[in-house]
Parts: sequence; C-alpha cells; structure tokens
Amino acid sequence: MILNYSLKNIFKSLASQITKWKVHPGWYLLAIVLPFIEDIILLIFWLSGAPVIVVDRPLTDYLVRFSTTLFIAGSLEEFGWRGYLQPNLQKQYSALVSALFIGLIWAFWHFPVVFFGGASYEPQDFIGLIILLPLFSIVIAWLYNSTKKVLIIPMLFHASVNTPNPLKLSEIASDTQQMIFGLLVIGFWILFPIALVHFYGKDRLSKSNDISTSKKLSESK
Repeated sequence: MILNYSLKNIFKSLASQITKWKVHPGWYLLAIVLPFIEDIILLIFWLSGAPVIVVDRPLTDYLVRFSTTLFIAGSLEEFGWRGYLQPNLQKQYSALVSALFIGLIWAFWHFPVVFFGGASYEPQDFIGLIILLPLFSIVIAWLYNSTKKVLIIPMLFHASVNTPNPLKLSEIASDTQQMIFGLLVIGFWILFPIALVHFYGKDRLSKSNDISTSKKLSESK
C-alpha cells in the first residue's frame, strides 16, 4: 500500500510537470540555444576572419539526435534527474547542492556507456563528464526552478546537449585560435554557472519564492 501510494504520487507529480507548457518563450530559447554556445563562439570567430567550417553532416542527423533525446533517452533521464530528484533533494538541501549531487550521479550514470557501451566516448572522456555534467546540472536547475518545474525545459536543454555541433574550427586554424576557442568554451561553462549562483542564490537558483527548500534553509533567511 505504501509503495503504491508513493508511486502514485511520483507519477502524479511527473504528469503535472510534463503537462505544464505556459512559460515565457525566452526560457524555451535559452534551453535550446545555450548548449550550442560553441557554435555561437565560432560564429564570432568566423566574423573575425578565423577559418570556421560547416560540418558535413545531413540535416536529418541533427533532427534524429535531437528528437531521440527529447522523446526517449533524455526525457527518461530528466524525469528522474529534474522531475523527481531535484525537487525532493531541495527539501533537504540547497538547490546548488542538489544540482551538484545530481550532476555527479548523471556522470556516473554514463560510466557503463563510456567504458563498455561502444559509444563514441574515449575512457578519458569520463573525467570530462564528472567535471562538465555538474556544471550543466546547475544551469538546468536554474532553468527548472525559474520556470517553476516546467519539465519540458530541462528536456529541451538535454536534447540540445546531445545534438552534434554544426560548426567547427578548420584544421588550418592556428594553435592560438584553437587555444582561445577552447578557453572561451571552458570559461563559459565555468563562469556562467558561477554567475547564476551569485545572482540567483544557491538556495533556490531562482528569483521565484515558490520553490520548495528545506525548513533549515528557510529558517536561516
């Protein structure tokens, strides 16, 4: 009975989150565009004269990767990461701690895929996932909390993350251009989450007062 009641509440919560769509269009735009920050930087590089090229890949590949992640792989993950874990962890911990914890779980979730799944990962990529996914998780927690649990927003972000980048630096780019590009991308994904924590606060990662936090956090205000 307790298990059935608990599962019923979980599914009810997820259903209410996935059927919420009314949110400012800007949040949809951010969720889709932010993961393509590399391409935005490359466009700026191209305008400055750097050798940037379009990846030779059929348009259908982008559509398939995006839609597959949105409706299957990524959506199932986001039901767990943001739909269930984020709000429940926030009852005991700050939104920041919750997001970092989820990011680490998210990284280790990919351990079998990296080492045994035969996907396009190298073993050393796992270190990158341990660093990058907690940073992504902070950004997604901000999107999720700021939209008051509109689950489609994290799902769209996840889908964009899994979609290949359409632009890349040409092989004839100088070592300096490649170094600057790498530093800009890494710098963005480090500084942007830090800025979110600074401006929105670690407790909620949102300006909304409707986000549930632990009693301990609320009493410390």
